[in-house]
Amino acid sequence: MISAEELRMKFVLIFLVAVFVSTSYASAENSSAHVWLTQTVDSGANNGVGGRPSIVLDSNDKPHISYYQYGAVRTKYAVWDGSDWSIETVTSCAQYPSLALDSNNRPHISYYNYCGSYLSYAYWDGASWNFQVVDSNGGVGKRSSLALDSNDKSHISYYDQTNKDLKYAYWNGSSWDINTVDVGVVNDDRSSLAFDSNDNPRISYREGSGLRYAAWDGTGWTTEVVDGGSNLGQNCSLSIDGNNNPHISYHSDGIGLKYAFWNGSSWNLQTVDSEGDVGIYTSLALDSFGNPRIAYIYNAGSNSGIRYASWNGLEWDIEYVDTQPANQHPSLALDSNDFPHICYYNYNYGNPTGSLRHASVCKRTIVGDLNRDCYVDFRDFAVFAADWLDCANAFDADCVE
Repeated sequence: MISAEELRMKFVLIFLVAVFVSTSYASAENSSAHVWLTQTVDSGANNGVGGRPSIVLDSNDKPHISYYQYGAVRTKYAVWDGSDWSIETVTSCAQYPSLALDSNNRPHISYYNYCGSYLSYAYWDGASWNFQVVDSNGGVGKRSSLALDSNDKSHISYYDQTNKDLKYAYWNGSSWDINTVDVGVVNDDRSSLAFDSNDNPRISYREGSGLRYAAWDGTGWTTEVVDGGSNLGQNCSLSIDGNNNPHISYHSDGIGLKYAFWNGSSWNLQTVDSEGDVGIYTSLALDSFGNPRIAYIYNAGSNSGIRYASWNGLEWDIEYVDTQPANQHPSLALDSNDFPHICYYNYNYGNPTGSLRHASVCKRTIVGDLNRDCYVDFRDFAVFAADWLDCANAFDADCVE
């Protein structure tokens, strides 16, 4: 009979072998995809927590997220403090928040005031939240997009639901200046705002003829069709590269996830993913080399999940982030090392419950991490032990590949 000490030593030996062979084991399983780590940031029964999230990383690469709670109709704010999520309610009667951080890492949020049907704005001054009404002329402000210029001044693109206009507001230092970008043709959908290197605003948006792009030239707005056709351009997301060229991700009915970029003389259009009903919600970011990364959903009713596409210079690499049912509204940000962070809403399909979730990647290869969760613990021992029991020679490294 094997003694307890002999059994203990055998288990220790098994785990040590697991540590030494784990690199080849993990590599054989999947050498190209990230190891995604997902967690719940906020949840609440019957309150639909996590709608329309917006993620930004601060100067220390810590994620900040604004989002709203469906049942209570209030906007919330979460920040990672290095060990846990700090969560607070910003204001009530608030939907569709858009988040930006200033040069002091302080949050600014534009949102739709649900009770008054107007565009509002909140910012943290270091001690408390301050609130302003940006535009209350009719039903305005749904699905706004907020960005700060190099002087920390706020700029917002948003829809006028009453007149079907695309509008733009910016803080001039003492008040909000408001103008109309495009008149009477805009669908009630999300616009996306970004700046070029000279702080000139650029906006992508959807209207009846397809995906459009607006640029401020210093005196007025110029607009153009990027991709023409009905039922395309939904939930577009815009980024500007180092050469001031725009890049846009968007959805096209019957095709899926599409991507457009300006090469300096014309628009180039690509289909990124057409496997099923994909790309209804998209979020685009450019890495330090100017390559696009896109977070988006694949929609199969109660089996909706999150995918991530990255351009490797030749083709699109596509991987699954979270295959749990019913994920929506992804928002993507890249850290200083180009590692992705994605926040999204996970809802209980058919019921008003839900949670805000965050996904990031394991940033290094950890010897002994057999189950690819970025930790070495008893779960890794269980993975190796299961394989060991199936092997004719458990100490042959080839056996556990």
